[in-house]
Amino acid sequence: MRKAMAAAIVGDSVYDEDSTTNELQELAAGITGKEAGLFVPSGTFGNQLCLFTHCQRGEEVIVDDNAHIIQHEAGAGAVIAGVQFRTFDSPAGKINPRDIQNRIRIGNDIHIPKTGLICIENARSDGRITPVSTMREIRNIAMTHNIPVHLDGARIFNATSSLGIDPKEISDCYDSMSFCLSKGLCAPVGSVVVGTKEFINEAKRKRKIMGGGMRQTGILAAAGIAALREMTARLAEDNKNALYLAEKLRRLESVESVAPNEDIHINMVFFKFKSSVNTHALSDALLKSGIKILAEESGEMRFVTHYWITAKEIDFCRKFILCTRGANKMDYAIMLCFDQNTEAHFKNIIASISDSGASSYMVDAKIPPHITIATFDTERIQTIVGELDNNVSNFKIGNVIWASVGAFVPNTLFAAPVMNEYLLNTCTNINNIIKPFSTYGDMGRQYMPYNWVPHTTLAVKLDNNGLKKAFDIALQKFTHVMGKCNRLLLVEWKCNPYKIIKTWDLI
Repeated sequence: MRKAMAAAIVGDSVYDEDSTTNELQELAAGITGKEAGLFVPSGTFGNQLCLFTHCQRGEEVIVDDNAHIIQHEAGAGAVIAGVQFRTFDSPAGKINPRDIQNRIRIGNDIHIPKTGLICIENARSDGRITPVSTMREIRNIAMTHNIPVHLDGARIFNATSSLGIDPKEISDCYDSMSFCLSKGLCAPVGSVVVGTKEFINEAKRKRKIMGGGMRQTGILAAAGIAALREMTARLAEDNKNALYLAEKLRRLESVESVAPNEDIHINMVFFKFKSSVNTHALSDALLKSGIKILAEESGEMRFVTHYWITAKEIDFCRKFILCTRGANKMDYAIMLCFDQNTEAHFKNIIASISDSGASSYMVDAKIPPHITIATFDTERIQTIVGELDNNVSNFKIGNVIWASVGAFVPNTLFAAPVMNEYLLNTCTNINNIIKPFSTYGDMGRQYMPYNWVPHTTLAVKLDNNGLKKAFDIALQKFTHVMGKCNRLLLVEWKCNPYKIIKTWDLI
């Protein structure tokens, strides 16, 4: 796609001299069965251009109350086209054509506005698809009253892929349609409006008024051509991955509800976390790990699958949410605290290399520098406590800075020595030493997006000897001592502030 953009033949598209843009517009019209197409900067621009072209100022547009035009286009219809909206409800994403018919203004009463346009969104912003039979019924109602119908088809190709039909079957129900080249089709910029030649000629004039008369757009149009020719055929993968994602989310204890499979028609999954989850903190944490999600809206959040999202990325996302408990703390942790003589030095090292500063997770509890044995499993913490009660003298931790039991792989201890700048630069050499002793091999830097301090990881499968053997292996293989451990603390993380339940002295 980038190569096609670089090699694009360009001209002045305002004067129809950009051959690449012309090719895109003709391709879009052909795919959708319309006479002509027009390249525009965005989906919102395309929708508003169609309102502006279809309607006279002061006319009324009938549209679903949950439609993108109503909810997420900044009230542009009132500003640009000068129209007002008359909305209808769509319970559970289902449109009743009679609701539309009942909202059409009939007669010439000078006190009421005229109905200028009916707008339908398909696929919908809630991830559902309106059946073709319903669209045809709406089209027949509109024709009876000589009212044009516009389709916001931002994800039209996801819809046709899910329905297993040709895009023309949907576009035949509408006078105009806009669809995005970005989103699931992966082009960086742009949408296309399609309709009759007469409509597109008028829309071209209105596009100029709206400031959308761009010049050498072939650079962008080339990506759009690649999107339409190469990306539309693979959208079934995204739809399938959305169902896989939904299944993974349902297994998370922190997730309250996930849309049922029968409502996941395309590549979007809507879900809700439990009220105990700080969704804003979770969104921030996910972003730092390369996972983008908007904050909740009316209690719901949404994940969207696309070309770059496979089962591997979905599994990573699930593990991340699991390990953060939805950006809340794990239930219990055992802190191995360092003596006061090394505390200041240790904090300085952490502060110099950690985005999260020297306080680690435990700033609220005012716990000194430490390593952590963390678990989600309430029963497992009792086993750990029992081992510590019986073998506390064996836990003379010197150089292990962070450890976690079962966070990523059940019954596994992950021990992570903190690394200063020099050690970070020599991470490869350290990992080569670790590999022969680690059940899971080299894991250095893998979890750096979690905003932990730079580290390399030794992962050891726990056998019948449990924690002691794992700690022994960790202590034998790491020689860079950062300080001596003098206390063990059992901390309940789900409390706020954190609650110290038990203390073991190692002196």
